[in-house]
Amino acid sequence: MTKIILDPTNLYPIEPNYTIISNEVEWLKYFTLKDEAYWIKNKIPCAWTKEWLKVWNKIDLIIEIKENPRPLLASILNPLSIPAQWNNEQILNILTQLNRYPDDTKISHLLAEISDTELKLWECITPSKTHLAQWLCVAIPEEYQVFEQVWLEKFIVNNHNDKLRQYYQINNKLNILKDWVGIGLNKIDDLEIYPLPLPVILEKEFINFWRRKISKTQGEIIDNLILSQEYQKKLIAKIAYNIFLEKTNWITPDRVAKISIYLHADKRQKLNQLIPPPQPKSLNIDAKPDDCLQWVTNHYLPFRLWEINDNMSKNNKEKHQISSNLADSFVHWIVKNYPELKLDNVEKSWLNYSVTPQVEKLAKNNPILWVIVDGLGWLDHRELILKLTQKKSLYIQQDIQPKFSILPTKTEYAKWSLFTQLLPNHNSWNNNAGDGFSFINNGYRYTDRNKAKLIEDLQQKKYQIYCWDTTQLDELYHHETDWQTLYQLEREKVLDGIVKDILHFLEQYPEPEKLQIIIASDHGQIIGEVDKINNYPNNLKPQGRMAIGTTDDSRFVVLSAQKFDLPYDISVVKNQDSLGSFNYTQNQKIIGNHGGLFPEEVVVGFSILSQNISRLPVWITCKGEGKAKDKGELEIIIDNPNRVSLTNLCLYVNEIEELKMGKILNVVISPNQKINHKLEINKYPELPPDNDNNSFTLSGKITFNFANAELGEAELDSQSLLTIQQIFTSGFTGGLDEFF
Repeated sequence: MTKIILDPTNLYPIEPNYTIISNEVEWLKYFTLKDEAYWIKNKIPCAWTKEWLKVWNKIDLIIEIKENPRPLLASILNPLSIPAQWNNEQILNILTQLNRYPDDTKISHLLAEISDTELKLWECITPSKTHLAQWLCVAIPEEYQVFEQVWLEKFIVNNHNDKLRQYYQINNKLNILKDWVGIGLNKIDDLEIYPLPLPVILEKEFINFWRRKISKTQGEIIDNLILSQEYQKKLIAKIAYNIFLEKTNWITPDRVAKISIYLHADKRQKLNQLIPPPQPKSLNIDAKPDDCLQWVTNHYLPFRLWEINDNMSKNNKEKHQISSNLADSFVHWIVKNYPELKLDNVEKSWLNYSVTPQVEKLAKNNPILWVIVDGLGWLDHRELILKLTQKKSLYIQQDIQPKFSILPTKTEYAKWSLFTQLLPNHNSWNNNAGDGFSFINNGYRYTDRNKAKLIEDLQQKKYQIYCWDTTQLDELYHHETDWQTLYQLEREKVLDGIVKDILHFLEQYPEPEKLQIIIASDHGQIIGEVDKINNYPNNLKPQGRMAIGTTDDSRFVVLSAQKFDLPYDISVVKNQDSLGSFNYTQNQKIIGNHGGLFPEEVVVGFSILSQNISRLPVWITCKGEGKAKDKGELEIIIDNPNRVSLTNLCLYVNEIEELKMGKILNVVISPNQKINHKLEINKYPELPPDNDNNSFTLSGKITFNFANAELGEAELDSQSLLTIQQIFTSGFTGGLDEFF
C-alpha cells in the first residue's frame, strides 16, 4: 500500500526510499500513486496532495503531516520564549532530540545528556544542600540554558515554601558556588560547609585565593581561623605548609600546631624542625633513667638537630655548638649510671636488650615481623614510624619507647646483646652479631641478601618470629660524604625503601591482620659533621668513635671491662669528634660515625605496629566558674584510655569567644592517663538572655593525634558547664542570698 508524508515546512530530513516531490511540476509529473512511498515538500504540493486524495477518497494514505517545529518547541518552553536568534533548522534539531525522550521528562533527559550528569539530578523533587551543591557545579552550554531556566521555573514553583529555593533563583551559578566554598565576595552562613569535594573548576582559584590571604597577612590569618570550620581545611593547611617552607620567619609554634593536625606526620615534623626549640638545661647527673630518656628525646635531640641544620644552612664559620656541651652532661650521666642499669633484670631493664623478651612474649599469641634497622637512632625511628602509618596501612599499637643501647654503641656489641639478652663480657660473645640470634627459639634471621627467603617463609607461615636485620641505613651513614645530601635526600630514600619492604612483607603473609610489626635497632648515629682526631695515643686501636685499650688522655672516657661488662677495656671519645671513618667529606669532616656516648648514639627506640587497632573513645570535660567579662580559669579534664599518647591537642569551645577559633594545649597525654589541665581565660562570657540560672552547658570539641599520627577528635561531654557570677541591671549578682 502506498504511504505519503507531507512536509509543508520543508525542514525535516527526508527518510530513505521515498519519491521526493518538492514543486508543482514534479507533482504533475511523478504523483501517480504507482510508487510505494512519497515525500511531499512545501506548502502548494502538500495542499494539492490533500485535495486530490480527498476527491479520490484516499486521504488515509497520508501517514504523517510534519508540523512547524517552532510552535511545538514554544509549547515545551512555555512560559519562556524561544531565543530570538534560533532559526527553524536549529529548532527542528532540538525538537528531534527532545522527541527521543518520554513526554513528561523531556527536559530532564535533555539536561542530563548534554551535561553528562545523572538523570536523578534533574528529576529531584525537593531541594537539598547536596542537590544544590551538585547542581551549582553543572555548566550548561549557552544554547541549552533556556531549558535549564524552564526546569528551574517548574522546580521553584513546586518548592515555593522551601528555604533553599532562593539559591536556585540566581543569574550566576559560579558566583554562588564561590561564595559557598569561601572564596567569593559574600559569605553564606545558613548553608553551612559545602558538602562535596572541591569542584574542579574552582581548584586553581581556591588555591590562589588562600595563598593570597596567607601571604598578605604574613601568616597571621591562620591565628584567627577556626580551621575545623573551614571548607577544605586539609587543603588550606597544605597551602599554609608550602608557604611556611618558603617564609620560615612567618612560622610560629601556634601556627604549626594549628595546621599540623591536618597534615601528614612527616610534614608536621618538617615544620617543627624549622622552629628554634628552647635551649634545654644540662642533664642532672642524679636524674632517674626515665627522666634522662625524656630529656634526650623531648629536649636534647630536637635542639641538636635544629642547631646542626641551622649551622649548615647559614654556613657559619664560627658554629655555635651548645648541644655538644649539653651532650657532655649526658656522657657524664651514662658513665655514672650504666653500671647500675646493667644490673637490672633483663625484662625490666632500661637497656635495649629488654626488647627481645617482649618480642618472644608477643610471639606466643601473634606472628612477629621483627625489623632491626642497624643504626636507626631515635629521630630516624620516629620518622620511619610516621612513614609506615602515613597511608594507614599500619597503626601504632603502643607508643614508641626509648631504650639505652648496650655500650659501646657498635654493632658487634650492641646487636649481639640485643639478640642474646647477655652483656658482651659473656664467654659466648664474638664480633659476629648474627651469631647471637641462635639464642632465640622459633624464629629465623634474614639479612638484605636473603629477602627472597623471608618472603617465601612468610608465605608458608614457617615461623613465629621473622627477623629482618637490615644494614642499609647504617651503610648510608658510613659512606655518604655530604651531611645535607645525606639527611635531606638519601636518608629519606632509604627510609622510604624500608617502608616499602615492610609493607610488601606484610602483604606476603596469608593473614596480614595477625602479623605484628616490631621495629628496633642496635644503636644510633652521631648527628652532623665532626672532626677527626689525628694525634691520639699510639696504644689505642681505633674503631670509629671508640678504641680498644685504655688511656689517661682527657679527651677520652675509659669503659673498663670489669665495670661495664665488656670483653676488654675500651676508650671512647668524650666529645663529638671521631678517630676515623670509612669516608670523609670534601673538607675532611666525618659523617655518621658511632661507638661513642652522645645521646643520639645511645638512645634508640622500640615500637609495635599492627594493621588492626581499635582506639577507645577519649573523654573531655570542661568546667569553670567566674564573673562575666573578668579573667578566669577553665578546668579541662581529659581521659585517654588508649595505649598510645595524645599529641597536638587543640580545644574548641563555642561559648567562649577566644576558644571558638581553637586553642593549642601544650600538653601530651600519656597512654592510660587522665589529666586535669588549667587554662586561663581572658574574658568570661555573659549569661545568655534566656538563661534561667547562673550556668550553662559548654559545647565544642578537642582535636588531637594518636601518637603523632592518626587524626582524632572528641566532643565535650554533657557535664561541661560554665557558671557565671553576673551583675544584673539591678546591681545585684545572681542569687537570692543577696536579698537576705
